Amino acid sequence: MDCLWIPFSPVLPGIKIAKHWTGHPATPDQVDRKPNLIDEKMLRNYLQNHLPWVNNRTALSFKVCMYTHGGPFLDFLPGEKRVTFISACNGEGFKFSSAYGEALADLATRGETDLLIQFMTLD
Repeated sequence: MDCLWIPFSPVLPGIKIAKHWTGHPATPDQVDRKPNLIDEKMLRNYLQNHLPWVNNRTALSFKVCMYTHGGPFLDFLPGEKRVTFISACNGEGFKFSSAYGEALADLATRGETDLLIQFMTLD
């Protein structure tokens, strides 16, 4: 599994567990929103390996989400080495905002970052 996040909520019971992946291209009218037993099994296997005390609990809900997967772009403004920018207007923008902020701060203060951002640059 490429990425998993488990945010705890003070107002909702339980935890949220999700698989972040690039699935099959779809439009809102054609995406399969039915829960998938294969995905549920994969998530439960992850829980068994990492949070075994949670694994056998009843799922409160199971949803399929869809969001855009274009970009993000994070780089220096063309022709400028003192101005950085980001365009993270996709489904990942909020989820990875702390990493994006760290990369932008590195670029603005040091002119480089140790984070892997090559896939997001304009070059």
